[in-house]
Amino acid sequence: MKKTTLILICLFSTIISAQNFVDLDCETGFKKIQTEIESTPQVDYKLIYSQRKYGDESFEFSEGIIVIKQISDESTYNDIAQIIGRIGVENNLTKIIALRNCDAGRLYLRKNELTSEQQNLLSESVIAEVDIDLLKSLSKKEKKKHKKKRDLIELVSKESCKKLAEFGTDKLTMESFNQIVSGTSANYAEKTMKIYELPFEESVDEFLNDLMSHLMFDCQIVREFMNSQ
Repeated sequence: MKKTTLILICLFSTIISAQNFVDLDCETGFKKIQTEIESTPQVDYKLIYSQRKYGDESFEFSEGIIVIKQISDESTYNDIAQIIGRIGVENNLTKIIALRNCDAGRLYLRKNELTSEQQNLLSESVIAEVDIDLLKSLSKKEKKKHKKKRDLIELVSKESCKKLAEFGTDKLTMESFNQIVSGTSANYAEKTMKIYELPFEESVDEFLNDLMSHLMFDCQIVREFMNSQ
């Protein structure tokens, strides 16, 4: 009962943060990263959007949109790819769209609705799109841990989604949602602590973030319910 209560408390603070990350304010929040490129020894960048990617081996990585300042005209495509790759590794991004400004980010996030003129503006603002296989850099032990996390999250997510679907969006309330998800999660508390290799409170917090992200991605009734709140 105590574990279920703690999970329930943590769940309240996790629901909102499970949405995709978006920050289109380019006035602040830039980070610096050093490169080994003579023409561009340092760049300022900002992650303006990220979305968790769900693969067969891991749920640890995301795809994201970044804005990069100060790319030298002398930089080759390989130079740019190396810079973006460093940013990707630092932020656990396996797919990165690099743009010149936040206005382009706004356009990219609604790219299916753009006029021809807006599409041209967006095209001119794209620096590069880069894919990175971060799994290759992991040890066998790390890959195994990623896979165990992935399987656990998917298991609890599907079990929770099935129970939530029995209510339907008309009858589902925030209270019943929290009770179902926290109750299902509590059944796997010991396994969660073992797989995450963290104390109970910390493992619960991290697990619920992962679980809610997956529910938003994979469970239609959760998406419909959250959109109705």
